[in-house]
Amino acid sequence: MGWVAVTMTETQVIEHYSARYAAEFEDSGAQLEECYAVPGNGVWITVICGSCALGRYREYNVNRLGRFVHGGDMACADEGLKT
Repeated sequence: MGWVAVTMTETQVIEHYSARYAAEFEDSGAQLEECYAVPGNGVWITVICGSCALGRYREYNVNRLGRFVHGGDMACADEGLKT
């Protein structure tokens, strides 16, 4: 692994994608605190932001280099959760 991969922390990745989420949904009042991370499935880390209840739910799947691999707007499993 290269220097960047070795020195990049989970916190840095969470902060980066939380800021991206807040900027993307700025008009609807998105906050950094709406994001958290879990170990990725096939990727290094998954940053999850928002919720079905908020009407915005997004996942950022990130590799060990900090690059966005896949994700985006996620459909809620039960549309009834948006109440």
